[in-house]
Amino acid sequence: MWRVWEDFYGARDAVIMYSRVWEGFALGFLEVIKATIGMQEFKTIDDLAKLNRAYWEAIGCEVQEVEKTEDKLVTVITTCPYFDNMVDMYGKEAASEMMKKTIGPTSANYYQTIMKALGLWDTFFVTQDQFRSLGDGVCRMVYIRRSAMTPEPVSDE
Repeated sequence: MWRVWEDFYGARDAVIMYSRVWEGFALGFLEVIKATIGMQEFKTIDDLAKLNRAYWEAIGCEVQEVEKTEDKLVTVITTCPYFDNMVDMYGKEAASEMMKKTIGPTSANYYQTIMKALGLWDTFFVTQDQFRSLGDGVCRMVYIRRSAMTPEPVSDE
């Protein structure tokens, strides 16, 4: 899908469309995931840990929590059938090149969509800051309670 859209529409518009597809996946599976784990309301890091694990395990990924406090959750994904299938289809170099063009905006939009749908956008910041598809050993997700985030320093300029 990405390759066709990039050729037909150009990289900029292809990324927008691709991100919207993943937004649809995020929202499309939310109710199923909530039902699977028996939760409808999410307020704490523990709640988000259950949700995060269920989303990743639903597509066959291995999830490990590496840090969990009241204000922060860090998890890693050590296997990813999605990327592994891309490697099988296109080879590692081509698969990584495709991911370089899409993974940043797509993953940011994916997590923002979920947090907004849960009503947690103002409470939690979520990012994925490591990616197997970009050469990291794992994919890494970080959930941080916004009130616990260190403020950015203000420049005197």
